[in-house]
Amino acid sequence: MKKIFFLFFMLLILTAAAQETITLKFNRPQKFQGSVAKIRIIIQDNEYILKNGSSISVNITPNYSTSLRIDCRAGLAAQSSFSFIPKPNQTYEFEVGFKFTGLYIDLLDGENLAASQQANSLNNDGAYNQSQAIRDEWLKKGGLVNYTSVLLTGTYFRLDLAKSGLSMPGGSSVITGYGGGYSFSSNAINLKMPEFTTGISKWNSFNWGIGFDFVIYGFTLPTFKQPGVTMDMSALSMNMRLVGNLGWTIAQGKFIDEGTWKGIALTLKYRPSFDITYTGVTIKTTYTPTNPFISNGTTTTSSSSKQFNAGGFGFDIDFTSFSAKMQKLAPRPKSKISFFLLPPVGKNPLFISLSYGITFYPRNQLNRFKRIK
Repeated sequence: MKKIFFLFFMLLILTAAAQETITLKFNRPQKFQGSVAKIRIIIQDNEYILKNGSSISVNITPNYSTSLRIDCRAGLAAQSSFSFIPKPNQTYEFEVGFKFTGLYIDLLDGENLAASQQANSLNNDGAYNQSQAIRDEWLKKGGLVNYTSVLLTGTYFRLDLAKSGLSMPGGSSVITGYGGGYSFSSNAINLKMPEFTTGISKWNSFNWGIGFDFVIYGFTLPTFKQPGVTMDMSALSMNMRLVGNLGWTIAQGKFIDEGTWKGIALTLKYRPSFDITYTGVTIKTTYTPTNPFISNGTTTTSSSSKQFNAGGFGFDIDFTSFSAKMQKLAPRPKSKISFFLLPPVGKNPLFISLSYGITFYPRNQLNRFKRIK
């Protein structure tokens, strides 16, 4: 009888322990990025919605002998997951939201026996050791990587009127000008990272994409002089250029640790372009001595032109890094320097631009990778 009572008593204790709950708190910061997207949190086949700037609290009774998995999903963004072995009667606080690299979930507070964080199940067999996952990513991951660059641009313009059969009596036939604007480009590379090494490492890839340049530049034409009359001419041009980018990227750097590569990438590019240019010319006429029948004056004329130039080329310098750490795969925005030269082919002017800006990667970049078997 005593044995039966003891077994019954132990069964009650185990049953009570099994019913002990935990509290899961999820906070989503108020951010502009991803603000319209609703984040779905899936726990034990139950779904909870977390809106921008909101918080929710969930009480559950987990199975303490196995890991508890929390999945976060939002539209087309890469899924982010967190797995851990909880302790009874604990409160766990998480932050969920969008970073520049995509959807994330971070544990802020709470005791756990073991935890692992991953994004979008890169290994479909389930959770696995994260350090091994990093090594697997460097060895196995490869594929298409898209990136976007936005730059501020300074320009230099030079045109020899003599090549167009024009001459400027009393002055030089060479026109020079300066200006500025901005450049936008979207490119792609086929990334295949080198194996981990403690020294210098390299990788290279074909690079292709398109770009758009917008610049405004001004210049002063040589003074036109004839006996009794002088004309001073100045011009302001607006140029819109659609360019193709075809080239090769060579990168050199080193591994900061097993999961992070940092270095410099040089891209040599062939850039054929289609240009649309609008130009306004102002002419100030002065008569010496003053002509009583013709007064001094200023006139303004405008013109436009469209042309294709197949001779453009340039290079880009990107200060970049890549990480194999799950949702942090896409790097943060990095600095970029770009140089473009349009040679004076035929009657076309010499055009040089130097740009500086940033390169950034889409937050759902992780979905764009294709594993190489």
